[in-house]
Amino acid sequence: MTAETNAAGLTDPDPATDTPETAPEATEGNPANREAARYRRQLRDTQAELEAARGEVTKLRTAAAEAVLADVLAKPSALWLAGYDVADFYDDQGSLDVESLRDAAKTAVEEKGLGGFRRFQGSADGGARGESGAKPAPSWQNLFGRD
Repeated sequence: MTAETNAAGLTDPDPATDTPETAPEATEGNPANREAARYRRQLRDTQAELEAARGEVTKLRTAAAEAVLADVLAKPSALWLAGYDVADFYDDQGSLDVESLRDAAKTAVEEKGLGGFRRFQGSADGGARGESGAKPAPSWQNLFGRD
């Protein structure tokens, strides 16, 4: 275990190797060491929480951007696989730049071959075609067998 000297002249164990399992003797004696160890644990916990919060923000931003791209790309998540980063489309205040996002998606469709939407090129009749002996439209008279 390495030691560092802090501003108060106290020797602190290396924060990277200071865990409750490896340095219990360092925290048992001097109250200042115990307090410093407590602050280091709080710092590590806070850093872990911050990292988790950043991950959640990134997930939410990605979902918002993909919702905007839903009418441009068949699979909006493919934009990130094409080398774009979701953070590039947000400004310092956290606002999404929709126009640059849509432009990037269109560029990705044209230059990188991402699949845009293919418009349906048929009819929605399920293959049925008009027949010469077409049945009349349903009516109350047809229902009760009256012609």
